[in-house]
Amino acid sequence: MMKSISKPIQWLAVTIVAATVSVSAFAFGGGHHENRLVKALDLTEAQVTQIQSIREANKADRKLGRENFQALMQKKQALMDNYSASGALEIAEEESTLHKARILKMLEQQQAIYAILDDSQKTKYKALMQRGPKHRMGKMDARPDMGDMPKPQNCDEPA
Repeated sequence: MMKSISKPIQWLAVTIVAATVSVSAFAFGGGHHENRLVKALDLTEAQVTQIQSIREANKADRKLGRENFQALMQKKQALMDNYSASGALEIAEEESTLHKARILKMLEQQQAIYAILDDSQKTKYKALMQRGPKHRMGKMDARPDMGDMPKPQNCDEPA
């Protein structure tokens, strides 16, 4: 039972987390990621201030989300010592709910930012989001220290 549940859940969790992190980091992350967005879209000072306000408004939700995921990780670790199928299913459902909430919040934030862009910036923004994870994964493959790492396997294939 564990194998039939764990691989799809692992795949789903990795996919959702990777997509969320990569899009959020690229488009809305602090530091050089935010600066890249400012440069790529040629944002005005007013737009930068609005984006910072949007991010600040979501700060408490992000902190709560991190705390929820940390609590979930503790539950997963406790489950290792005292495994039960019902406990695993409960954790999987909780994780799915947390991921769904995180993605919905991220999309809401993206939409708020998209709404402040002019037409030209919206076109550029869409192009940046399309390049997103695939573009960055190509960069990772080109890095010398990442070249020896195995590529992720399809969860349907045997390990």
